[in-house]
Amino acid sequence: MSKPVLTWSQRRARSILGHHDAAHDTITISKMLDSADVPEWFVEYILFHEMLHIKHPARIIRGRRYYHTAAFRAEEQRYPGYQQAQEWLDRVVRKRHELRARAA
Repeated sequence: MSKPVLTWSQRRARSILGHHDAAHDTITISKMLDSADVPEWFVEYILFHEMLHIKHPARIIRGRRYYHTAAFRAEEQRYPGYQQAQEWLDRVVRKRHELRARAA
């Protein structure tokens, strides 16, 4: 597997926590995760997820691009902290949606 360039995003993106850019072989992690409130193990999970995109590139099936194939998801679920990361992500996403609803 190639060793991608790792970087933080320029903005504190809330909807995209990580992104793999195959053209530039770069993984960008949202600056929002560079916070004392975010557990280090969660950032490691996001990095693992993005590295899986290198191992399991997008597939086109019947004209549609799939980034999270069955093989991708199966390997992702083998990550030691997968369940804990999903629960933490659910709490963060739910909190973000609640804050948006209050602002509207």
